[in-house]
Amino acid sequence: MRKYKKGDRVEYKNLAFDNSNVADEIGTIIVDNYNSDYGHDCLVEFDNDIGGHSGDNDEGKYGHCWYVDSTYLILTKPKSIIYTKLTEAANG
Repeated sequence: MRKYKKGDRVEYKNLAFDNSNVADEIGTIIVDNYNSDYGHDCLVEFDNDIGGHSGDNDEGKYGHCWYVDSTYLILTKPKSIIYTKLTEAANG
C-alpha cells in the first residue's frame, strides 16, 4: 500500500541528487504510481518554480514539477487550512 496518493500536499525533506532546488519545498502529488530506475515513485508539482519540468505527459505546471522518492516526503496541511489559520490570526 502506498503511503501517499494523488492530491496529497507534501514537503520534500532531502537534498535531491538531481535537483537541489526541491529541498524543503512544498507541493502536491500529481502522479502517485510512477516507476523509475532511480527510485522515483511520484511526481510532485511544487508551489514554487524549482527549475523543473511539467511531467512526462505535461500533467503539471512547467518548471514546478519533479519526480521524487516518496521516502523523503512528509504530509503537510492543505493550503486552505493554512490560509484560514493565517486569516484568523490576522483578524484576531
